[in-house]
Amino acid sequence: GRSLLKAGSALGSAVALSSGAGLGALTSGIVDWLNRTGSKDESVGRLHAQIAQALAEQSKRYLVIIDDIDRLAPDEALTVFRLIKSVGRLPNVMYLLAYDREIAERVVAERYPSEGPLFLEKIIQASFDLPLPDDGELRHRALNEISAVCGDPGEKEHTDIGNAFYETVAPEMRTPRDLVRYANALRITWPAVKDDVYLADFIAIEALRLFQPDVYTAVRRQKDAICSPQDNLSQEERRAHYDTLLLGGVKENERERVRKGLMRLFPQLQAIWINVHHQHTGPVWTRKRRVCSKQHFDTYFRLSLAVDAVSKAEVDQLTQNASDREAVRAAFETAVQTSTRAGGTRAALLFDELTVYAPSVAKEDVGPLLSTLFEMADALIVPADQMPPLGGFGSELRLYWLTRELVQERFELEDRSSLIAEACRGAALGWLCYLAQSVYDQHYPGEDQERKELNACLVDEATTIALRDQSLAAIREASVGETLIDHSDLAYILFRWRDFAEDCGAEVRHWTDERLTDDHAILQFARAFTSQSSSWGMGFEGLGDHVARRHTNANVRPLPELMDRDRFHARLVEIKESETSSAAAKRDADAFLRMWEKADEHGKKG
Repeated sequence: GRSLLKAGSALGSAVALSSGAGLGALTSGIVDWLNRTGSKDESVGRLHAQIAQALAEQSKRYLVIIDDIDRLAPDEALTVFRLIKSVGRLPNVMYLLAYDREIAERVVAERYPSEGPLFLEKIIQASFDLPLPDDGELRHRALNEISAVCGDPGEKEHTDIGNAFYETVAPEMRTPRDLVRYANALRITWPAVKDDVYLADFIAIEALRLFQPDVYTAVRRQKDAICSPQDNLSQEERRAHYDTLLLGGVKENERERVRKGLMRLFPQLQAIWINVHHQHTGPVWTRKRRVCSKQHFDTYFRLSLAVDAVSKAEVDQLTQNASDREAVRAAFETAVQTSTRAGGTRAALLFDELTVYAPSVAKEDVGPLLSTLFEMADALIVPADQMPPLGGFGSELRLYWLTRELVQERFELEDRSSLIAEACRGAALGWLCYLAQSVYDQHYPGEDQERKELNACLVDEATTIALRDQSLAAIREASVGETLIDHSDLAYILFRWRDFAEDCGAEVRHWTDERLTDDHAILQFARAFTSQSSSWGMGFEGLGDHVARRHTNANVRPLPELMDRDRFHARLVEIKESETSSAAAKRDADAFLRMWEKADEHGKKG
């Protein structure tokens, strides 16, 4: 034993053949050993003889297993074969080599073209081809791995998971190595996003990432084209365009299979490839957090929740505790104080998410949730969350959409009328006026609009009149002190006062006349009738503006409906020229007067 260890150490001290040695260490040791012993043939022969004698005297037999030789670099693989050829004729030592025959022979043929397979035949005494793995067994093992890593999703998702698995995952499971790669990937990626993705979509996307990288990259780069397909081409042109866009790197015999898998992931693509259109399913996809939803697309490719996204856990916390008024209030107060990278606040994101998940709110919790949101609405409706494409509306419209989703299809007209009337008892002034006007327009539309069917209205006619009266009473109460003049939506409320009082605006003009003596009120009126707008230059030959030009305007045209226009202008001039006015007051008055002058000039030109 001692002589064997001594000789073996001298011969292969740099070669890590013991249990646990990696292939990198093995091959680097082999190269080092060959370099050090190449010029010492007599020493090598002597050491070889000593080892052979010591091994022959042993009662044990040794098995050296070398796996994955075909995965080495060509030079490293050849070095392993050369070493075995040089020192492999030792007594009581056997070598078990595992490799892909075609790959190994190709490596040898590149270096020794004249020998080819003969080179390996001189080394390998007996070779065996492992049987091809059973497809059914591989698929069964893959499903078990998915279940072990991701858990049981529940009965509702089984069909979607089965479709995704057999369409996209199973065809890629060709060897045990494929299965191991896939399982190892899931163990790393799934925990990072498990609460914020749809499992059926995730297992398919991961299969594309590992086994169809060209398709994966194309999908990741074409979010808009996939989630909102182009419709400015003919059916044939669109099909050809999307074949090139998404399937350009796919083998011809696999294209149809991959195409079907993509249509499972992105139902929007069915309109492109098979002329099947899906309507009114967007909220369902978003609620499931599917990859085809623009809101959740990026999560599948970043393997983390987007910075500005609302997590599923956060949504569940709100929907499951909707009747906890303090919890809801705290969540929205924090959200409205938190800015997003895209601009606006997280309160707008919470409104959007709750609208999607409205069916998850228990019916008995709808009333408490609306009462809480109605009460704090004015603090949540902030300019940062306005949506210019919708005419400047912001979170007041989001709250209205949420209200409709919570009650329209879940309660009969009488029940939802009672529920909303109760929620409005403590509603904030601005939101109360907005809601009252919205439901009034449903029952009493303008000249160019049709009256909605009764069941399509949010509340019944009696509740509509009651909300209008309640709003008028709230406005009058707020006008007594400073609440109304300091309200962030002063101009809107003044118009509603004019409409609700039904006296042609006499009541609101009487109030504004009294306020025109107060410098603070004058400046508040100026802020209330200042607005922001945007414009884009069209340009020529594609040289239009990419970024909007921002404009600040004085909305002075409707002033006569609410106040003495000339007196308001004169008071602004007084503040601007007064020696007792503060610098800030003078600056604000001057700015509004200059905008007023521009508005008048524009009106004359018009």
